[in-house]
Amino acid sequence: MGLFSWFTKRKSSIKQESPIDTITSQNNEPTGKDVFNSPSLLAEWVNTHFLEQLPLESNYELLPDDESRKNLNITFEQRERYIREIPIMRISGISLFIKEHYNDEFWLKFSSTMYKNLYQHLYREEYANEQIASLANAIEKYVTYAEKGDDKEASMFYLHRVYDDSDNFVKLLTGGVGYLSIEWQMDTYEIFRDAYCQVTQGISYESYKLIMEALEKVEEEKT
Repeated sequence: MGLFSWFTKRKSSIKQESPIDTITSQNNEPTGKDVFNSPSLLAEWVNTHFLEQLPLESNYELLPDDESRKNLNITFEQRERYIREIPIMRISGISLFIKEHYNDEFWLKFSSTMYKNLYQHLYREEYANEQIASLANAIEKYVTYAEKGDDKEASMFYLHRVYDDSDNFVKLLTGGVGYLSIEWQMDTYEIFRDAYCQVTQGISYESYKLIMEALEKVEEEKT
């Protein structure tokens, strides 16, 4: 088995069925549109379906296999950082989408609630402001790198957060392990994007994309 054979396994354990099916309106419960129009409701919905339903323990299956861990001398501390960085990357994917498609006030309010939920998910304890700030800074750096399309810097940032003390850092770097972070981020971005389109437009993202491309073509022909 190759040194980086574990790199090819599924990058994200998020269920492939859309979580949008869970948004229902019964009695006085909020509708899907209510959820996607409220930063606090949306943060709680994301917490339920992208954090609570994906416990930290489920990320152990995404760790490098035993042979790779031995070859790369991956320590207990590195394993623990690894399984916690996965939810951080997932939330950064959602944060990226919201930053692109909502106004700044919405994104800030969503983030304020989401960072607290994420900290409790990761550490199962109450938080202090400085701890939330550290987590927020990490997510927002990942978002900034994605906005710039700077995969190299995102990869390096991930490696330093998880494997900074590794005596095989260069092997991990040249093996492309840092790009796992981008996979986790964009997997979640796409799942959230599909849910957003289904709720706000009433159609799938693929259908929405085709319509927008057709409209752009019409506008180009007019000019």
